[in-house]
Amino acid sequence: MATIVQCNCGAEYRRTEEKFLVPHTGDAICTVCGAALESWLEATHVPTYELIERPDRGQPGGMTGHP
Repeated sequence: MATIVQCNCGAEYRRTEEKFLVPHTGDAICTVCGAALESWLEATHVPTYELIERPDRGQPGGMTGHP
């Protein structure tokens, strides 16, 4: 089952879990802003995050479209 998770920066991820026989330790980091989405220690149900939508930041600051 997938869950939609949104980072504080507005990026949206599809979170699923994979089951392992051996415990895993790790973390998931937002690929847009670098914030920690989740951390786990010695877990057999390990989350995976798939970026599904980048935040809409509009026009880059200071860009007017003129060379």
